Amino acid sequence: MFFSHHSRLKERYLFFNEFRETHSWMKNGP
Repeated sequence: MFFSHHSRLKERYLFFNEFRETHSWMKNGP
């Protein structure tokens, strides 16, 4: 149970990191 919860948090963190990078790219774009 703990491991499954940890993996879920990891997936959410990775998704948030990708979203942040995309957002920064759009903000830094022309």
